[in-house]
Amino acid sequence: MERTRKINILLYITVAIYLAVTLCLKVFQIQLPVMLGLGLGQILVIVPTILYFVIQRTNPLQLIRFRGLKPSVVFLVILVAFLLIPVVTFINSISLLFVENEVAPVMTTLNSLPFGLGLLFIAIFPAVVEEFTFRGVYYHTYLQNGIWKGIFLSAFIFGLMHMNINQFSYAFVLGIFLALIVEATGSIFSAMLVHFIINGNSYVLSYLVSHMQTGASTSVDMIEMADMTVLPFYMLTVLFLFVVASICLFLLYLLYKQIAKISGREQYFNALCHRKIRPPYIEPTVDIYLGLAILLCIVEMIWF
Repeated sequence: MERTRKINILLYITVAIYLAVTLCLKVFQIQLPVMLGLGLGQILVIVPTILYFVIQRTNPLQLIRFRGLKPSVVFLVILVAFLLIPVVTFINSISLLFVENEVAPVMTTLNSLPFGLGLLFIAIFPAVVEEFTFRGVYYHTYLQNGIWKGIFLSAFIFGLMHMNINQFSYAFVLGIFLALIVEATGSIFSAMLVHFIINGNSYVLSYLVSHMQTGASTSVDMIEMADMTVLPFYMLTVLFLFVVASICLFLLYLLYKQIAKISGREQYFNALCHRKIRPPYIEPTVDIYLGLAILLCIVEMIWF
């Protein structure tokens, strides 16, 4: 059986198990604490992935690139993460014009927990588990049928697995940049670092804001002003974010090229950007298992 077909079966099984557990919790009206729910979500993603390697008797090191990063590359990768934040924020601001913010209630609950514990479940676990799974297993399998096909398909799956339209919108775009940073550095560690910083930044800001003391009258005044001017003000904010994100995208392009140069992958990365790299053999990527997995995710996102 082709590797692509096997990985599509893994995706279908992962999605099916994830939705089955979610359905059971809803049917039996079991309300998990937010921290436990976040942990369960990571477990439902990583366990099938680990079992895949066990059943296939495959060493992850033979599939995924675990390459050390030079200190200079680490510094530039950190800059990449902070430049990606305005891009992600802009896309999120667009999605919030049409759907609810799915992350805010989770952050509000986690803000009442010890800081280290919240950071563990919001930033550290997702960075390791999700990058190992989506940029590691899925991307490194799909790229054998074409690097750009692997980039977009793994990013699309990464977005879908968040199971809501709000997070899908920016997770899909972020997944593209995370795959590109893997190619620029030749290491999955760079994607883990970027993922950690972006998630960690969101949590740290939310935590700090929630612990700021504000006067009751000031809060009421701000709410009243928001009721009168929220849409015009919000659209101005979106426009401002668009300008900032556009500048960040240009700087990201320059940073990616510099990172590839320092990592000894400049020629390869330039060929990748100009779509000059062709796989020697292309397996069928889309099959019934991939289609069913995508369909189940979309159903969950729209109706549940």
